[in-house]
Amino acid sequence: MFAHTHVAKYNYPREPHRTTTKSTKTSTKSISSASSCLPIMESLDSALPRATQDIEQNNNDLDDLYRALLQMRWDIDESIATLEEPLRHLSDAETVGDIRKYLKIFFIAFRTLYSLFKKLAGFTLMGMTEESDGLRWHITGLWEDHGHIQQIMYTCLLCHQLQDAKLCQGVENLMEKTLDLQVVCEERTEQLEEDLFHVSIYRSGTLFFAGWRVAENGCPISGESSRWGRGDGDRCYCIDRVEVQASASVPEPGQFSAKGKAKKLRRQINGSTDRNMKENITRLPVELKRQIAGHLNTKDIAHLARTCKSFLLSIEPCLYETVNLDASKKAYLHVLKLSAMINKDSTLAGHIKTLEIGDLRKEDTRQVDELDELVKTAGWETSPSADESVARLLSQLGSLRSFCLNHLHGEVHLATFNFATLSTLTTLKVPAESLVSRQSPLINHLPPALECLYVKEANDEANQHTLPQLLIDYITAAAELKLVSIQSSAEYWADRADLLDNACKSCGVELKLEYRGYREAWTCGLMPILITWSRE
Repeated sequence: MFAHTHVAKYNYPREPHRTTTKSTKTSTKSISSASSCLPIMESLDSALPRATQDIEQNNNDLDDLYRALLQMRWDIDESIATLEEPLRHLSDAETVGDIRKYLKIFFIAFRTLYSLFKKLAGFTLMGMTEESDGLRWHITGLWEDHGHIQQIMYTCLLCHQLQDAKLCQGVENLMEKTLDLQVVCEERTEQLEEDLFHVSIYRSGTLFFAGWRVAENGCPISGESSRWGRGDGDRCYCIDRVEVQASASVPEPGQFSAKGKAKKLRRQINGSTDRNMKENITRLPVELKRQIAGHLNTKDIAHLARTCKSFLLSIEPCLYETVNLDASKKAYLHVLKLSAMINKDSTLAGHIKTLEIGDLRKEDTRQVDELDELVKTAGWETSPSADESVARLLSQLGSLRSFCLNHLHGEVHLATFNFATLSTLTTLKVPAESLVSRQSPLINHLPPALECLYVKEANDEANQHTLPQLLIDYITAAAELKLVSIQSSAEYWADRADLLDNACKSCGVELKLEYRGYREAWTCGLMPILITWSRE
């Protein structure tokens, strides 16, 4: 009924016709077109119960469904392998008569491949009732392959109507599509095998099926283990892993040797030439995969990891290398989530190299129901303050190289956190408040490997008695320091810049200093400006 109504509405004209006769003809055509969909619906109605009954009788649980899917994949690979000989003859054919002859042979063999998808409707219906995104992901892949096979069948039929040069072009296109199908099917078979028996997911009687999803709200999706990274703007991206218990009847990995005899057809056609060979990108070395990920933003990396698990294992460090909460409206909540994730999987902490925190406030969590659970998972007894939550997160990141606390008016100042515990940190950006509140000397509170120190100061003239001398003492004592950058809205630096500059010059440290000043305007007297310090 839905298809009938939808097609009818689609085929009716948007504007009324001027003549009654033309309108009547159009309406009749639309109704006829819609009615033509009814046999298809009736065919589906009759096919679904048979397909579903067959699947239900032979597959009692999720593991059985996975094994049935794998068997179907093996059958598909075997059927594609039988196309080897017709394709070779088709490639070697020189006359139009020979081409048409082998086209018919190819079409007959290809229909056998097409018939293997009869159970797909049953798998689809069963997948709707099983709570496994991994199962549905593989079923979706089969539907995509089914669409490619239909396209190849129609291409083969159309080739019969072509002549001479166009016929040769059509056959070349047909062979190209068939070879592409073979590569895709082999890759998806391997992916399904990995989901079932890969060493990294087959342990302790528990099987982890791939249910990787990306959420644009930045919140982990339900599951035992989650991963997340930062994308552009205010959106975060999450990837989730769904855990499913494996039954005792899981076949051994050694059974994979019995899979279909599918071969790389490109190496078997036209001799052993490689000119049409497409390499499988999933077999690239880890270093090359990470170089590919280096050209993508976090959102694209997350989608790539979701699409291909062989890439996930290689580019996972790239996905979490930079965590940016600078513009997030729920940064406090995300800090707790990240801390909880690291409590569950400590290897995640080693991936995070850069952390940026912005206007982080605890009040962002007023409407968040899962706060109590996150607090407990992160190891807190009560909900921590915004400052405490960031300090706890920093203490977990033993491989952090860069930390930026950008906002001057947020609730996070880290005035009591000892940055000296971050032995790998080389770049630090903090507000002046987090420095002037510490006892001298500053060298006891900053990372020993620090190379670049960025300080941002509000219009606080009271700091003139503490901050310049703290920095001078630190610059003199720090062995690895190469750059000190200060951006201040205070005016007192006009009288203190020389002292700081001399200390930097004597220690070989570059100084970048911007502070508030004034200049005369034509109509309004003095106008505030930002002055860049220069030795000249």
